[in-house]
Amino acid sequence: MTTSTKNISTINSAEAIYSMVSALVEAEMAVESANLAARQAAIELAAKTQMEKPIIDAVFAARKWLYRVASDAGKYAPQSGHTTKIEIGTPSVKGESWSVWGRNFKATASSHRYTVSLDWIETVHDRGLAVVDGMFTLCASPVLGNGPELFSAKWVEQGRGCTLKLACGYIARLNGVTYHAPTARAAIDGVQRKAGQKPQRRKPTVNLDRIIRLYGELPVWFDDSSAVGNCESGTRSWCNAVGVSLTDCTLADVVRGYRLRPLPEAMAVIRRVIRDRMNRESLETVVANAAIEEMETEGRVVFDSEGGFRIENN
Repeated sequence: MTTSTKNISTINSAEAIYSMVSALVEAEMAVESANLAARQAAIELAAKTQMEKPIIDAVFAARKWLYRVASDAGKYAPQSGHTTKIEIGTPSVKGESWSVWGRNFKATASSHRYTVSLDWIETVHDRGLAVVDGMFTLCASPVLGNGPELFSAKWVEQGRGCTLKLACGYIARLNGVTYHAPTARAAIDGVQRKAGQKPQRRKPTVNLDRIIRLYGELPVWFDDSSAVGNCESGTRSWCNAVGVSLTDCTLADVVRGYRLRPLPEAMAVIRRVIRDRMNRESLETVVANAAIEEMETEGRVVFDSEGGFRIENN
């Protein structure tokens, strides 16, 4: 082997060694860079978690007991029950329920997910708007102007069963009285009208059992709630939460719902129906009169002791 051949071989070996060392160094740098990125992500996640935790805790405490959830059937249906998730992002809500089967036992499961903005505590909670008229507020921003306080807001209505609905509009507040409405003008008009109600007594002396016994059969209409100044959104949410029909219910149904969720707005409706009792007929009488009017055969109406009736031909 000549000297030039040995020199070429030595150069090739050095280049190979240099390539191997360079590859090892690049691999180590890549690993270090990945580790650094992972550590940075962990730090950011910890900081984000620490920042979001007070918000999540405040939201969780505020919306508790406001909306219907599925009951846990225990060992009979392990997949039943309810889960709640609170996230930070664009304000929204999702509530759903579904049926599950256990040991020959049908149960229900439900899930609620609330998403609020990062400044929810400052913009909603600290302004006393977290829960307004029995509904949870997702976001609220003030609208400048004279007169009552006005906020552009999103809130959560109770849907059928365990479902939830997102409502958008305005919340007006005047002397501690609040009102929801889809438009600013309706919110301002509603809160001014609602603020004219008589304040609730400090020591209520209402005998709910007596109301049911004496006036329980009186019909209650959706317009009764509007007449006392209640907003439509709050009325729908309250009725769905306590299981009261929006189209066909009696005063007894409203009283039972009031016992489950005793809001002053519901008591205002109860008082209105009692004051207006002389202008109302029980639902049974209304149905009976309607049935009589539809009868083509002439005759006389005979009522029995149980409140029923029959038509006897002349």
